Amino acid sequence: MSTIALKISSLLVRTLAKPIASSIKARAKHHGPFRRVCIAVAQTLHSTDVRLRLGLLGDAGKAKVRPLNDAKAIDMGANFLSESFLFAIAAGAIIFESVRSSRKSSARQVSVEDNIAQLQAEVVELKAVIAK
Repeated sequence: MSTIALKISSLLVRTLAKPIASSIKARAKHHGPFRRVCIAVAQTLHSTDVRLRLGLLGDAGKAKVRPLNDAKAIDMGANFLSESFLFAIAAGAIIFESVRSSRKSSARQVSVEDNIAQLQAEVVELKAVIAK
């Protein structure tokens, strides 16, 4: 039962998150300060990616990284931010579910311990009655 609920809730989250991600992409193209953030994020990602690739090839210090043009940087930055948003939503759902299941397990364990304590008390009472 819980796997069905988990699948349905993950589908619901994805369905709700996609329009928000598209909105992030659209705002990145038209909103000035957000546009600059997207460009900065994309340029950082691009330079890090190029340096890592060159480092793997052994040419890390030899080549200079050319920046992306603004259109490509806006698209790349908006893509990264929207995917980061989707990832954050999914991670939040997973964390919420694990915390919920851990609380449920703790409550079940407390209930079992209470039942055991109650049964032990009844056993002690019955032994006392039998001893009389």
